[in-house]
Amino acid sequence: MKKSVLILVFFFTFSLSLVNAAEKKPVFGFTNVSRAMMLHPLMAKFQIKEGRFSPDNDSIKTENDKLQKFEEKRKEILSERDKLQKLIEKSDQELSSALSSLNVKFNTKKNQESSPESANNKYNEEKNSIENKYWVQRRELQVKMSDLDNELQKVNRENELLHLTSEEETARIFKVILDDVYEAVDVVAKHYSVEFVFNSSFSVERTPVNPAFTPVNPMGQFFAAKFTRDASETLHKHGEDGSAPLLMTLSYWTACQRWAFRNTVDPRLDQMVIKGGLDMTPAVIDFVYQKYKVPTSHRDVIQEFLKVTNEGL
Repeated sequence: MKKSVLILVFFFTFSLSLVNAAEKKPVFGFTNVSRAMMLHPLMAKFQIKEGRFSPDNDSIKTENDKLQKFEEKRKEILSERDKLQKLIEKSDQELSSALSSLNVKFNTKKNQESSPESANNKYNEEKNSIENKYWVQRRELQVKMSDLDNELQKVNRENELLHLTSEEETARIFKVILDDVYEAVDVVAKHYSVEFVFNSSFSVERTPVNPAFTPVNPMGQFFAAKFTRDASETLHKHGEDGSAPLLMTLSYWTACQRWAFRNTVDPRLDQMVIKGGLDMTPAVIDFVYQKYKVPTSHRDVIQEFLKVTNEGL
């Protein structure tokens, strides 16, 4: 943490000296990537409890295709598991048979050996060799069985989430969101002639403080709403239905990255340096909103929100 602070202090100090020399022209910018992601239009479809998105195509055919793949995978795992179980049973039988044969062999030898102690030593030596070989094989089979059980558990969980995006689809959507943010960073940086941009949220934590707690995602309701009041009034005053001020709702939501980003490992979310001090976050978010044709009223509310929370203009 101290190292990160020192780096940021260096950037600010270095930049300020250059700004003075360049008649206040910004030489570096910063964007809160995680906040831009949390406010992205696609997050309206994000189901935070499951960490997945509601798909655009909810057709029966799509769900049936997923169900068929689930059944095929489940049958494949169960078949492999059955084979392993038979191998374990066979190994148990072989151990029992080998020990029985060993007992017969040494019961016969006992009568022939002049020294009972020598016979017992040989018996124990061979018995240990048989059992060691058996347990090595048994452990290998049990590890494979455990792997299959874990895979089956994962597949069963996927079956419960058939109505949502798969892990691969979820990762792809987060990639699209980051693509949009980074595209916007490039456009805004070019507009302001900024050569260097860093990510002010590069230390995002992905582990929920309380995994049992699930926050509410307000973005679906936000994008579906129709705003008739100006941005400041919409943000600060209670809703016409008596709901809490939108400022509280958006502040709460943008602080929930621990829950929202637990299923994305895209390194760009944690990358401190993006390009090159100008807070570009408002412009970046607005560029994305324009790309997704978000109404002006919604864009104004978000710009006001960023302004009053000291993250924007």
